[in-house]
Amino acid sequence: MLAVLLGYLALIILELIGGALLAGIYRGHTGGQLILGGEIVTFIAGILAGAITARMAPSRPLAHATVLGFTILTVTCIVTAISHPPAGAIYPSWYPYAAAALSGVGAFTGGAISGRERETPPE
Repeated sequence: MLAVLLGYLALIILELIGGALLAGIYRGHTGGQLILGGEIVTFIAGILAGAITARMAPSRPLAHATVLGFTILTVTCIVTAISHPPAGAIYPSWYPYAAAALSGVGAFTGGAISGRERETPPE
């Protein structure tokens, strides 16, 4: 449980850092480049968060990363569905759902990569 919580915290921090970097790179731009960049940042943050979760898990690293992925997907979709987009939002209505799916898949992918490395005995 603690590993999943740490992974979720890592995801939030990594997405904030990635978003700040994107805002600096694409200053003044709107549209496709910024949306694509945001999705890439979300996926990479998900991979890293899944890897952190798998590393911190006391046992069954892939199961912990999978729980993280499903939690990200579920929580983000529920919050997006019940909230209203901010006035003047530059992203389309599907963007939060795509970000949730990509970060959830990223968490699973990062957990699978990290968990496989952890379970493989050294030669």
